[in-house]
Amino acid sequence: MLSEYLNTQIWNALGYSIMHFLWQGIAIGLFTFLILQWNEKSNATTRHAIACAALLVSIVVFIGTFIISLNTFDYAIAPYASIEAIFLTSENNFSNNYSFNWLISFGWIVGVCLMSTRYIHQFMWSHHIKSTGTSTPETQWLKLFYEIKEEIGIKQSVRFLQSTVANIPMVIGWLSPVIIVPTSIFTYMPHDQVRAILAHELSHIKRYDHIINFMQTLAEVILFFHPAIWWISRQIRNEREHCCDDVAAQTIKQPKILAEALLQLELLRTSQTNKQAVLAANGGSLMNRIKRLLLKQNKNQHAWRATLSIASLALIAVISVGASNFEASADDTAKNSPVATVENEITDART
Repeated sequence: MLSEYLNTQIWNALGYSIMHFLWQGIAIGLFTFLILQWNEKSNATTRHAIACAALLVSIVVFIGTFIISLNTFDYAIAPYASIEAIFLTSENNFSNNYSFNWLISFGWIVGVCLMSTRYIHQFMWSHHIKSTGTSTPETQWLKLFYEIKEEIGIKQSVRFLQSTVANIPMVIGWLSPVIIVPTSIFTYMPHDQVRAILAHELSHIKRYDHIINFMQTLAEVILFFHPAIWWISRQIRNEREHCCDDVAAQTIKQPKILAEALLQLELLRTSQTNKQAVLAANGGSLMNRIKRLLLKQNKNQHAWRATLSIASLALIAVISVGASNFEASADDTAKNSPVATVENEITDART
């Protein structure tokens, strides 16, 4: 019976957390939108940090609500009360809540499995790209690659491959990143544009974007059911590309060349679908990135705004979890009397 008791607790806590995150996610998403608008003139690094903080806050709020509800509610009627007895007690509101939370939790598990399957498929696709039709580029391109790698300041080992299968430059791998570029760019793109593309891809590794992308994927799997999470995730990807564009433009000293390289990549791209499990050079809103580079907008970073923004996100996390804790405590107090009544009814029925 102990396993039934624990299962009842977990199902209800999970369903309660999912339902509460519907309003919590809206609050976090709206607050993030306002903060990003307030930091519109800040640089891409600041905006990327704010979006990442918002996604982290979302995970913390969801897990925090689950832990608090798991330890606050006395969900089970009694350790010796069977699940059948709970459901057969029509006058017990708890049984209805349990049924609803069970359905919500079951739907969440199905969604997590489907999302996991999707990302596993993308992982297998990236492994296929890395292991099929790849080879070491010519010496001149290897030399250029290591020159840029040293200039950017990357000390870790990074593999560099050309591919006849890939149609866009990308970074594959979370622990041992590999930069893969289409063989065609060495034929159709000038030396300066190739240099710009390599600088962009290497900047992903310099910023550890491949690791952040992995954590972002986990957040998308756990909180797949909320549109605000997908919006925040999209902001992260857009600002990530802006950050790398800035690093690449600073490396080659000519933003126009990078803009031309991005446009050339789009023209060379075939019908192959871009996967989010990898970091591609033409990710984000391509035309916005090209316009941004050509306009040479030097946005000023307001450090105090960034600090205040992230602190505000932390505050909203505390408020959200605190609000769910307050409601959980109130519901628990209100349900003490009905629970005791149902216990007596079950005991009398057995007697």
